Amino acid sequence: ETQANGVVLDLQPFLDFRSSYNTASADLAKARANARASQTEYLRLQQLNRDGKNASDKAVETARAVSEGDTAIVHNADQSLTILRSSIRLRWGSVIPNWLEQGSPQLDALLAQRMFLLQVTAINAHAAPKQAIVRYTDGTHSSAQWISVLPQLDPRLQAPSFLYAVPSHSGLVPGMNLPVFLPSGLCRPGR
Repeated sequence: ETQANGVVLDLQPFLDFRSSYNTASADLAKARANARASQTEYLRLQQLNRDGKNASDKAVETARAVSEGDTAIVHNADQSLTILRSSIRLRWGSVIPNWLEQGSPQLDALLAQRMFLLQVTAINAHAAPKQAIVRYTDGTHSSAQWISVLPQLDPRLQAPSFLYAVPSHSGLVPGMNLPVFLPSGLCRPGR
């Protein structure tokens, strides 16, 4: 076994990302609905204008401008959501954003605090095993499940970090440091 340092992560940044993601998704859906409606109205007025001027040229031009404006809003909302997704990936790695976008039992467990995220840093580790053992302050142990590589170094140790999920345990709070034991030898490396 290799001993590593584990830190229970504060979920507030995760919740902030989730809230921002939900808001951006709703904004994009609303923008798309508005763009569809304004495009339909523009096409309707355009057809009426062709059919004997039953709609004025000015009404058609106004509807076209509204449609183009709504299309630009869709483009902007889509770019905002893309930037937010990238930001989430830069902070949390590749798995957590999927939990946020698609919903998952893991997301539900985090929100209900049945599970916590643990940042595990080992000085000489370049790959993480699928499971690790966490020793709690009361002396008990628990298995932690590998989630992903974190895309940034642990600033305290200047070493790569891995994200694990650990079940809720009495006294487990964000910021708590815990010893984590990584099997060495013939373990399957995390990817």
